[in-house]
Amino acid sequence: MARGNTPIRILDAAVRCAGKIGLRRVTVDDIAKEAGLARVTLYSHFPTKEEILRAALLRELAVFLAALENEFARHDDPEVRVVETVVVAVRTLRSHEVVQHLLRTEPELLLPFLVGDSPPMGLAREWAATQMLSASDISFAIDPQPGGELVMRLIHSLVLSPASSYDLDDDDQLRRLVKAWFVPPLLGGSPKAT
Repeated sequence: MARGNTPIRILDAAVRCAGKIGLRRVTVDDIAKEAGLARVTLYSHFPTKEEILRAALLRELAVFLAALENEFARHDDPEVRVVETVVVAVRTLRSHEVVQHLLRTEPELLLPFLVGDSPPMGLAREWAATQMLSASDISFAIDPQPGGELVMRLIHSLVLSPASSYDLDDDDQLRRLVKAWFVPPLLGGSPKAT
């Protein structure tokens, strides 16, 4: 395999290992074994295990946001655009192996990535605000910065505390929840319980 692909192999392996073992317990040896590389090769690309994991998680976030951007662009109707993008976000995070492993076994390690001005939270908020600003065909009822934060907070709540009156594994029920509680503040109107 070409040398240029080595960092990708390392990050892919880190994600797989973190999904199986968790962030705290995974070692450079685990990642090297999973990637089929020597430990020294990992260190030639990343100085520490923490740097490997940070790069892997930030790359996962970039892939996630790209998927949401594609979903957002697929739909013409503003309500459908909001609903389907949020459904994809919640579904993706609720099925992501690393996120789910951390929620089960190391929630204290996941929380710093999701609050305050952490790089992932900041990127996610900025992404949502940018999407709102770039959607010139949609008249949002809220400014993009607080709107982006609202969307991220609501998505986080559905991922972090999944117990609900809605079956969040059922896309139709998730769509009803989003239509009732996400769409009104973003597009105007009062929330409507369904």
